Amino acid sequence: MANLCETADLVYKFDSAEHLAWASIDDHFYALIKDRPHAVVDKDYRNSHTVYQCSVFFTTPKNADEPSQTTQKNVSTLDADALAKQSLKLVMWHHMGGDILPVDASKARAVQDVCDYFNISVNEAMAFGDGFNDIEMFKLGGHAGAMGEAEPSLNEHANQVTGMIEEGGIETVIKEFGLI
Repeated sequence: MANLCETADLVYKFDSAEHLAWASIDDHFYALIKDRPHAVVDKDYRNSHTVYQCSVFFTTPKNADEPSQTTQKNVSTLDADALAKQSLKLVMWHHMGGDILPVDASKARAVQDVCDYFNISVNEAMAFGDGFNDIEMFKLGGHAGAMGEAEPSLNEHANQVTGMIEEGGIETVIKEFGLI
């Protein structure tokens, strides 16, 4: 996985239960994470910790609203066949980045697994999201709430658009349903 990211010359990080470990980082991202206690910069982090996903970034935050030719070049460099050979897939959550995950991993599967564990129907579940990677979860069933800052294409898959997280969007919906 790391070799694929390095070949594509991407900014990327590994997520574990303890840290967001940046293996490759530029000045823009470093400025965003330098004071966060769970963020570390360690190219070899994956060698000594259990990692559950890798996130890749195709543009820097200052130009994130305009997908660039560099973005398209780097996405195409992450060859789907090369990922598949390692039983991995790229799931885009925004035009500026995505997650490299095992082929059988998804938010929809996680919701289904939790519902199965508690023996409830997915139609009784609520899901909230803001990115492209939430579409499959929204299609699963139940109540789908798009956050106020969501990718516009996600809204068409949502039952409701709520406020931003900072505005208490999730709390508002949970109260509307009388759950709190």
